[in-house]
Amino acid sequence: MSGKNISIQDKGGAISLSFNGSVLLLNKPQISIVEVIRNDTIRIEMGGGSTNSIFINTTDVVDPVVIDANALRNAIQAM
Repeated sequence: MSGKNISIQDKGGAISLSFNGSVLLLNKPQISIVEVIRNDTIRIEMGGGSTNSIFINTTDVVDPVVIDANALRNAIQAM
């Protein structure tokens, strides 16, 4: 996933990723891994291997406000 102004929000049973006017809902039970890669990027795996992964650069995220990729990973895991 690329683009600026990414908003990540808890929507109960799903996590909402809003970017470039589009919204993607990730069903929480399907999320298998949230990890930091390359110090500034997180990877969210949807349980099906590398073809089902979403990559988010920390500098593109405007909500929640975080200082680094570890804080973003922790925020998503808390959702």
